[in-house]
Amino acid sequence: MQGNDAATQPQASPSGGLPAIAEHFARTAAAPAAARRMVASRFGDLLAEETLEDVLLVVSELMTNAVLYGEGGVRLRLAVDKDTVMGEVTDEGSGFAGRPPAHDAARVGGHGLRIVGHVAERWGTGAEETNVWFHILAQR
Repeated sequence: MQGNDAATQPQASPSGGLPAIAEHFARTAAAPAAARRMVASRFGDLLAEETLEDVLLVVSELMTNAVLYGEGGVRLRLAVDKDTVMGEVTDEGSGFAGRPPAHDAARVGGHGLRIVGHVAERWGTGAEETNVWFHILAQR
């Protein structure tokens, strides 16, 4: 697992008709659940159950962070190629440090990026806006 590597940020959805979504959400409490439903309906038949669960967890954590700490609307982009699920969540904020806060088992919340780091093969932050991208190995 590798974090905070802006040089390997995913490009726009891959070409060649690969399964992909790009959707905007209002920054509301309902956005993470709506994003999970969209991902499950679009990719549920394409990915192994364990991979889908990992993708749903990462999407949920990043969408929740965008809702709680971001600004403006939230964009989710996700694409699957032969061996990788590539995704990113972006809000209209001005960015952030891109590092998980120091571990504190007593703290309620604040563990989302640490979870992303454990689940994703690679992840990082974009150079502009508030953007977090991830790669998860795809099992089909």
